[in-house]
Amino acid sequence: MRLEKIVLQMKMRDGRPKSKRSVDAVNGVKSIERAVLILRHIAGAGAPVGVRECARDLALPRSAVHRVIRTLAALQVLEGSPDGQYTIGPLAHEIGNGFAHGKDVVRAGLHHMETTLKNVTSHLGRLDGQGILILAAREGQGPVRVSVHPGDHYYVHCTALGKALIAFASPLELREVVRSQGLPPKTPHTITTLARLQRELELVRKRGFSVSMEESTLGVASIGAPITAGGQPVAAISISVPVQDVRAKASFLRAATRVITAAQAISRSLKKQHGVSTRETPHARRRLPLP
Repeated sequence: MRLEKIVLQMKMRDGRPKSKRSVDAVNGVKSIERAVLILRHIAGAGAPVGVRECARDLALPRSAVHRVIRTLAALQVLEGSPDGQYTIGPLAHEIGNGFAHGKDVVRAGLHHMETTLKNVTSHLGRLDGQGILILAAREGQGPVRVSVHPGDHYYVHCTALGKALIAFASPLELREVVRSQGLPPKTPHTITTLARLQRELELVRKRGFSVSMEESTLGVASIGAPITAGGQPVAAISISVPVQDVRAKASFLRAATRVITAAQAISRSLKKQHGVSTRETPHARRRLPLP
């Protein structure tokens, strides 16, 4: 649906003007639309752009353009110079890189899921406001069949993907996840207290990988590792196998090594494509302990 139709529907209901609150919402939509138009114009200009030039090119009121540009500059979406010229700012670059990384993570992740991890069930995911968002899922040749599809959401505290990512978040972010999602028991093995989860995440940071032993699904063990870009985790990859397959120390170490190797290879792929540093997991520097 075009933006103009959305605005019109917000303005009128059954032929009658809507309330002041609804009119404010319409104005908010217009401001967002103008902000996007201005960003696209400045991004495509190829040179710094001033308020007057931007207003003229977009046929918008100069005062409105000035307000939007000042707000975007304060948020570092735009960057201004002393002579009143503006270019794309650091936050816009960060957002753009995040989009590019997201596509590249999926592409590189699928490559390793279909090659080095092809005989096991594997998942690729990232954190979002609703928990772990599944970016890709592939059933392997083994006996584990988990009904997971791209776009699905899962809890953070009981999945290997979730632990691999939330372990590197700030304490405030961890508390916010626990506050918003809780720690519901998915199985009798699920971690359900913040103190125990914090101890578990400390192990993840030390080892460089995460483990979920029947915490989300009975009979299934999952091992995950973070994928990094610019020194920060941007996603995670995991494998799922029958829990009895990793009871033995040697089997567990082999499985963990496969996941870590895949995560590090994807991280290196992002570094090559975007020219950013990647952080290796601690696996390269210490022995892999049992979960």
